[in-house]
Amino acid sequence: MQTTCHLRAYQSEALTAVRDAYRAGKRRVIVSLPTGSGKTVVFAHFPRVLKMKKRLLVLAHREELLLQARDTFRSIDPEFQTR
Repeated sequence: MQTTCHLRAYQSEALTAVRDAYRAGKRRVIVSLPTGSGKTVVFAHFPRVLKMKKRLLVLAHREELLLQARDTFRSIDPEFQTR
């Protein structure tokens, strides 16, 4: 079961750009958004948008950022599993 999360236009555009780059064969894509723009929300949508079946690694320099990412993933997909 997935919850609905309304993305802002620029967040949807970022996801579309990543998906298009991935479809074009690019596997190393950078998304750059300003502070407070919802980067965590954007990358939490990667598994669904990119139809990812493997793992996604999230790196951060603070534990609170990792916990925020975990919570965001779970709010978008309550069945999301972390390790």
